[in-house]
Amino acid sequence: MIRWPFIFPVIAASIHIIEEFAFPGGFRRWYIGYRPEMEKHLTTRRLIAINLILLAACASCAVTGPRHGGTTTWLSVVSIVAWNTVFHILGALRTHRCSPGMVSGIVLYLPLAFGGLYAFLLRGVATLPLFTTCFAIGTLYHLSKSLYTRLLQLSQVEITGRKCR
Repeated sequence: MIRWPFIFPVIAASIHIIEEFAFPGGFRRWYIGYRPEMEKHLTTRRLIAINLILLAACASCAVTGPRHGGTTTWLSVVSIVAWNTVFHILGALRTHRCSPGMVSGIVLYLPLAFGGLYAFLLRGVATLPLFTTCFAIGTLYHLSKSLYTRLLQLSQVEITGRKCR
């Protein structure tokens, strides 16, 4: 198996992070406009941590390649970033503003996910049950983020039903 597909996630994630925070940047400001209830929770420290974890997961794909569960890691990471692209698209549609990170998601993450999956299935590197499991991991990750956001919203409501300010 050629190792080069396993390097693509770290390259794509790096470009995506640059788009979100440097060129054109402004992701935090856009996100707070999209979900104002997250303003006090979406700190620079949290954003750095989330992106370092993503880069570490992507780097592990590059290091392990197709060996030692690398295919499973690759499929899981690519599923997560594909769902991240869906998040950016939906957010842009709701805010009527381009989300920093949406372009790289559409141009890099989606082709990586669909092209990589096709190539892995075609070459027999991945099976449909493995893909389904990894896709579920990516889906559950994004559902858990939505649940976390909802719980934060609920924590701002007092017993009387009034919002805390």
